[in-house]
Amino acid sequence: MGIDKKDKIFPEGIRSNYSSLKDLFYTYHKKLVYYAMQIVGDQSLADDLVQEVFIHVSQWPESHFFREEDHIRNYLYKAVKNQSINALKDLKKNASKMEELDPEAVQGPTALHRLIQSEIVSMVYEAMKSLPEGCRTVAELSYLEGKSNKEVADILGVTVNTVKTQKQRSLKLLKLRIDPEVFTLFLILINC
Repeated sequence: MGIDKKDKIFPEGIRSNYSSLKDLFYTYHKKLVYYAMQIVGDQSLADDLVQEVFIHVSQWPESHFFREEDHIRNYLYKAVKNQSINALKDLKKNASKMEELDPEAVQGPTALHRLIQSEIVSMVYEAMKSLPEGCRTVAELSYLEGKSNKEVADILGVTVNTVKTQKQRSLKLLKLRIDPEVFTLFLILINC
């Protein structure tokens, strides 16, 4: 089973980790949505903005793709950041009581912080895929979606103590599955 001609995004001879738009999408989609959500503050809007970036990328001729992974990643993050800024500006124009757009929120140290946070969450999310189902569900709801122990217990129909136990178990398992520095940064993020 080969790659369909229409799915192929890199000309022959170019070395890249991505042989199709689908590979690129699966590698960066979650990271980019998380990054956009940190800027715009809305999950569905962030998902739409990232989708728009991938639609734009899918329309490029093959000759427009970069030769190195860093260039592709940088382009995607910059495009998502610009889409997010434009969306905030549009929201600001349309909403009379919207707060002043803070340029620090999308540029400078804050933007770098969000980019790093997005990468960390992506690494943790990948590691969570290998957790037992109950642990994984509790960890995703608690750590990635920010729900309280009570909210998680209500959603899953279990006791709060079960949620606490599963959270502790998931942290122990994650500590074994990811780089110690990434794990430490993750702990800092979830405790902020």
